[in-house]
Amino acid sequence: MKTPFIRKPLLAAALCMLPFSSAMAHKKAAHHSQSIEVCFVLDTTGSMGGLIAGAKRKIWKIANDLSESQPSSIRFGLVGYRDRGDDYITKQTALTDDLDAIHVALQSFRAGGGGDGPESVNQGLFEAVSHMKWSDAENVKKMIFLVGDAPPHMDYEKDVQYPDVCKLAVGKGILINTLLCGADTNTAKIWQEISQQSNGAYAAIPQDSGTQQVKTPQDQKIAELSAQLNRTVIGYGEQKMQAEIAAKTSAADGATLENQAWRACYNMKNLEGKVVSGKGDLVDAYTSKDIILSELKQDELPKHLQGLDSNALEETLKKEVAKRKKIQSDLKAVLAEREKFLKSAAPAPEENSFDKEVSEILGKQLKGE
Repeated sequence: MKTPFIRKPLLAAALCMLPFSSAMAHKKAAHHSQSIEVCFVLDTTGSMGGLIAGAKRKIWKIANDLSESQPSSIRFGLVGYRDRGDDYITKQTALTDDLDAIHVALQSFRAGGGGDGPESVNQGLFEAVSHMKWSDAENVKKMIFLVGDAPPHMDYEKDVQYPDVCKLAVGKGILINTLLCGADTNTAKIWQEISQQSNGAYAAIPQDSGTQQVKTPQDQKIAELSAQLNRTVIGYGEQKMQAEIAAKTSAADGATLENQAWRACYNMKNLEGKVVSGKGDLVDAYTSKDIILSELKQDELPKHLQGLDSNALEETLKKEVAKRKKIQSDLKAVLAEREKFLKSAAPAPEENSFDKEVSEILGKQLKGE
């Protein structure tokens, strides 16, 4: 069942489909750019395996689509929900501009539990509206995507039910969009009510998400170069931060070829030379002069660098910086070839697929339509 409004295509071609010089020129020319905050509230029960797999495959594509509007920042958040009695009721990842961290969190989602029909939709939605640290600044677009195939439990005590959550969302300027997986009519009715009561949009997508893999002749080379770039990353700081950096590069290396290509495209446009988003890469910190090598403690370094004096450490980092620049130059050329291929031979996205619906809804709402 489709929403009554008619969607329009998303803002023409993505910046990654432009020559990089043109993309940068367009970016510099943008005025009054807004910030974008998007939280996905995902049903992660057993029937949602196809959707979760599709979201994992398309998260970087969606990020690239978002970058078309030239926002000053993009922040994603996640709330996975199941039901009372399952391994967890909700699992949150806070809103962040660290998209590699979001990718890692999304990779950890597995479909399981559920089985009784209704799920803890109310709690997942309430936590997205009330527990996420949404920006209070002006010129920020705030949106939630509720994605699931089963209605909420309306019999749970102490639940804040969706009509009240919608009012909270409206008060905070948050749009709630709903994507129905499958064709359950009861869920469709409630999903439509939620979107209508919170000024959002509704759409129905296939149970398996409907996403398709887009292949290009450049994918394998991009993956190889991306893996080489990831090997220039040196995690430093507390052990937790070093582990997070390792998880980010591991998740990137293990992503689908298409996802790796869109990640490379996004990073090249938006990270200004960084290989991973967020903090914790010693090579990036050295390049941006955010650290003083002589002040680093030994236990803040990975084991293979411990024992080096500051001069030897700097020489090591200089080599990694030079290696990184060379790989990025090669990657830029391959991405440009991929752009040309996608312009001429990219298949049309599947009708009603997860990524297509999300991107089209975002495009419409970012234009204020």
